[in-house]
Amino acid sequence: MKKKMTVIVAVMFLCFGSVFALDLDFTLINGTGVDIYEVYVSPVESDDWGDDILEDDILFDEEDMLITFGDQHTSRYWDILCIDEDYDEYYLEEIDLTEVSLIIVVWEDGPAFYYE
Repeated sequence: MKKKMTVIVAVMFLCFGSVFALDLDFTLINGTGVDIYEVYVSPVESDDWGDDILEDDILFDEEDMLITFGDQHTSRYWDILCIDEDYDEYYLEEIDLTEVSLIIVVWEDGPAFYYE
């Protein structure tokens, strides 16, 4: 009887683990007219932007990139910061990444984002 109980508990943990895993992946498109040199994606509750996810890469104008997350993230709401070659900053605050699969960063009389 003890072995059956252990198996049931293990299956319950596996099921609950998949419930808490959030699909946060999205595609970021650069529609600014200039190259983007830095991209930061940080949970809303964090006081730190963390590392530049582009590292040494550049997100060229009209290019896109898939931004993926591991299963360890539980925050739904995220802030995004992009910095272009002219050091202009584009902020998107408190975006629910569980509801978004595509984000376009643009310059229209100032920095802006579109998402769907």
